[in-house]
Amino acid sequence: MKLEVYWIKNLNIYVMNGEILPNKNNKIKVFGMRNEYNTDTAGIIDYTSDAYGVAYVHEDETVKLGNSSGWYAGQLTIDSDLKDIGKSRENQTMLKAGIF
Repeated sequence: MKLEVYWIKNLNIYVMNGEILPNKNNKIKVFGMRNEYNTDTAGIIDYTSDAYGVAYVHEDETVKLGNSSGWYAGQLTIDSDLKDIGKSRENQTMLKAGIF
């Protein structure tokens, strides 16, 4: 109970001075997708593909100014199996990082 009153009292001081406490967010997202393409058209090869990856976002938000900044990083892997005579395989890996 004392901790709540102390927190509310300090929050009121910040609000009275026109300041809002900054907010920090960390988010991790794991995703995946499976795809299959089939056609009867001559010369077009059927395939199946799996895509999966992970993304991380760190955000610092200042409510008073209405802006946010942070950074992100992610990785995506795509594995494709072509249904041609040689049963070809294709693997792609992409990495991305940036700031905002």
